Amino acid sequence: MTRYSGRLAKSLAVTLTILFLICSILPQAQAARNDALYEKCVVQKDTLLADLAAFVNIDSGSTYEPGLKKYQGLLIERLKELGAEVEYQEVAKPQAGYNIVATFRGTGKGTALLLAHADTVWAAGTAEKRPFRIDGDKAYGPGVSDEKGGMTLVLHALSLLKEMNFQDYDRITFVINPDEEKSSLMSREVIMQQAKLHKYALSVEPGIPGDAVMNWRKGIGRLTMEVSGRNAHAGIEPEKGRNATVELAHQIVQLSNLGNAEKMTTVNWTLLDKTKTPVNVIPDYAWAQADIRVMYPEEYDRIMSDAQKIAASTLIPDTKIKFDLFRGRPPFSKNDKTDALVASMQKIYADELGMTLKVEGSGGGSDANYAAIVGAIAVDGLGIVGGNDHNPDEYIELNSVVPRLYLLTRTLMDIGSGKL
Repeated sequence: MTRYSGRLAKSLAVTLTILFLICSILPQAQAARNDALYEKCVVQKDTLLADLAAFVNIDSGSTYEPGLKKYQGLLIERLKELGAEVEYQEVAKPQAGYNIVATFRGTGKGTALLLAHADTVWAAGTAEKRPFRIDGDKAYGPGVSDEKGGMTLVLHALSLLKEMNFQDYDRITFVINPDEEKSSLMSREVIMQQAKLHKYALSVEPGIPGDAVMNWRKGIGRLTMEVSGRNAHAGIEPEKGRNATVELAHQIVQLSNLGNAEKMTTVNWTLLDKTKTPVNVIPDYAWAQADIRVMYPEEYDRIMSDAQKIAASTLIPDTKIKFDLFRGRPPFSKNDKTDALVASMQKIYADELGMTLKVEGSGGGSDANYAAIVGAIAVDGLGIVGGNDHNPDEYIELNSVVPRLYLLTRTLMDIGSGKL
């Protein structure tokens, strides 16, 4: 054998080895997808969109009782048809609608909590003016993204599990609340109670454009500052007054740096007002309110403590400063367990669909915050990809329906069977 023929033989052997490896890998990648499930997702798309159209065309603003009860009544009946044990309780006024807890019991190991809200930000009559419509590769309508798209996605994922007779889970619970757009004050206890009973919590707020889910959300609070002064005639004897408005301005400037960039804490003074005194009266009262966003719950206490210390330095003598801190949604902080769950979802997307699932965080809160704060491993943004929420141009991306339905169903299967 010549040196040339030897090199040729070696080169041929290397080439054949590479081809063998490629051929052995490709069938595995194709076989990784659950084809039976995927085809069912494709078939379900039209029915899902028909259901979504019906839901979007029902006004269900947070305080609109007729619409919320009609919409949630349909959801209750659908969940019963799917085999759930359904409990529901009407919330107190001024909110409207029901807290719904639908439980599916199986024969496996894993537990998953699904979260969706029935309320929207839209007033009664909006659906008639802007009903569900499809234009190109998007669908539009009030609440189509936030959050009726996610709601419909869950119903069809549960329907697919039933159709496939998949019961390899211990418990899947679906909580539907009517007041998420009002900070979930009438439902947060229900959410936290259920989250304690489940290892995982999956929230179907809309997926972020670009096909992303969320692995953290900031907590939300409000800091209210009240300034008390003393009235006086502004033209004759202003020196006898104690100007609450001027003191308020002084304090806002002093307190403008309460945030902490390193901890991703923001404090922004966004509202201010005073007593409705005439222009010729020194005002005796003024107030301001700051929007607070935190990644770490201890930041609430730090903000309050710092504010009180700084405000002790007044500009106007004899004025009094009072603070009130409202702790709304707790933070859903970034954590390793959530990141591991997201990684498993990204693997499903990549290996089974040939797609890339991105991950982001959000300065806004959701019901995932309540689940995460009590220990559930949470992921948010698992709904249909959409955008322009709380905007007349709110939309969903139709090409995301099938992959998002597949992802949610597959994730429930992996959680249920104990693979996660």
